[in-house]
Amino acid sequence: MRIDAKYSHLNGVEWLKVHAPTLLNEVEEVGAAVNAESCKTKVSKEKTMLGRSLYSPKDMNKAYKVELEALGREQRKNTFWVTEATQGKQMYEPT
Repeated sequence: MRIDAKYSHLNGVEWLKVHAPTLLNEVEEVGAAVNAESCKTKVSKEKTMLGRSLYSPKDMNKAYKVELEALGREQRKNTFWVTEATQGKQMYEPT
């Protein structure tokens, strides 16, 4: 697979370039190793593209997972709770 464009969510690519360039290189190598054509398993049900082969996001994610695990990488997740700032605001109605 080749990279045609990049979307850097919250400047993630820029952060990786500065703080973890080897990790960024690994991600790019994995992208190059993934066979995108083998992930073209989804069949379109849309009226204008009926029956056309499309890239399956599930299969693409599986292919990336296999390649990353071969490098010893594993998935990590962080859960964040986003709340409204409460400074200067009254939380409860006075009784």
